[in-house]
Amino acid sequence: MANKNDMLPDISGVFKIDESKIPKTLIEKPAEPVRKNTQAQSVLIPSEDKKTEALRQERMKRTQAVKRKKAVKKKEQLRMLALFGGGALILILIAGLIWGGVARSKRPVVRLAQVTQQDIESYCVMNGAIVVRTDPETYANEYYAVCIADKYETELKDKKNVPAAVYLADGTVREGLYEGTNKQDRSSEDIRIIREALTDTDYDEGFSDYVTALIHITSTDPIDVGSAAEVRITLASEKGVLAVPEAAVFTDAGDGSNYVWLYRSFGKKLVKTPVTVGLIANGTAAVKGEGLKAGSEVVCEFLTAGVKPEDKMKVRLAAEGETAEPTETAPEDLTDE
Repeated sequence: MANKNDMLPDISGVFKIDESKIPKTLIEKPAEPVRKNTQAQSVLIPSEDKKTEALRQERMKRTQAVKRKKAVKKKEQLRMLALFGGGALILILIAGLIWGGVARSKRPVVRLAQVTQQDIESYCVMNGAIVVRTDPETYANEYYAVCIADKYETELKDKKNVPAAVYLADGTVREGLYEGTNKQDRSSEDIRIIREALTDTDYDEGFSDYVTALIHITSTDPIDVGSAAEVRITLASEKGVLAVPEAAVFTDAGDGSNYVWLYRSFGKKLVKTPVTVGLIANGTAAVKGEGLKAGSEVVCEFLTAGVKPEDKMKVRLAAEGETAEPTETAPEDLTDE
C-alpha cells in the first residue's frame, strides 16, 4: 500500500525564505524595557533628551513649592481660627460669669439651720418657790418646794409624780418629784402638815385657797428653810429625735400641713419637704420627713423681703452679718399744718 506522504506534492521550494533578503533590524533582538526608579523619583530613560528631563524636574520643583505654600497658608488659617475661637470662648465665659453674678445677686437670700438629733424636753418653769420642811415629830423630816401655781394650772393639769429640778438661790440644783397640787387628791393630813410648814414663811395661812404646786425634794442634804427657789417640772420629752428650729417649720395655708425647705447644696436649690411635727419646746421642734437626716440643712429665715418660696427655687446663702431686708411700708399721709 502506498504512503500518504508520497501522494502529496512537494511545495517546500515554493515557500522557502531567503534570509539574506530580510533586513537585519527585523531579526535583531529587541531592546530591554525601560526601568523606573520610584524611590529616587527620577526616570532613567537613556534615549530621552537631557533638556526634556531638566524641564520635567523643574516642573516637579514648582509643584512641590506650591504645595508647601498651600500647607503654610492652611496652617496659618487654622492658627487664626484657633485664636479667634479662643477669644470668642473667653468672651462667652466672661459674659456667662457676669450674667451668672447678676442672676445670683437676684436670688432670694436665706439663712440656714442644721438638722440635729437630740433629746427634746418640755418644761414648766415656776419662779417664786419657797423651800419648807415638814415637822419630824409629826411627819417625816422631808423638804418641799412649794409655789403658787394658779397661772400654771393648765400646763400642770393631769401631771403627777413627774421629774422636777429645784434650782436654789445658792446655785445648787436638787432633784425632786412633782407630786401635784394641793387641789389634786391631797389628803387632809398632807394639807395640814404643809400648812404648818408654811406658817413661818411668806405665804398666808390660807394658802390652800390657791393652787399650790408641791415638789418633793428627794435629796436628803440639808437646805435652809425659807430659801427661794426656781422649779422646773418636766411636762413631756422625746429622746433621740430629729430636731430643727421652730422657725424652720412652715404651715401650708391651704390644708394646714407642715413642711420645711430642705437646702440642696448641689444646684443651690430648695426642696419643699413635708414633715410630721412632734414635741415643740424651747424653740425647737421634733420632725420626721423623707430625706431628712442629721446634718441636713433647712431654711430658718428668708432675708429677702416679699419672697414667695417655690419648689426647686435657687437661692443665695446669707453672708456673715447680713440682715433681713426691711419690709415695704405704706408712706405716711402728709398733712398741711
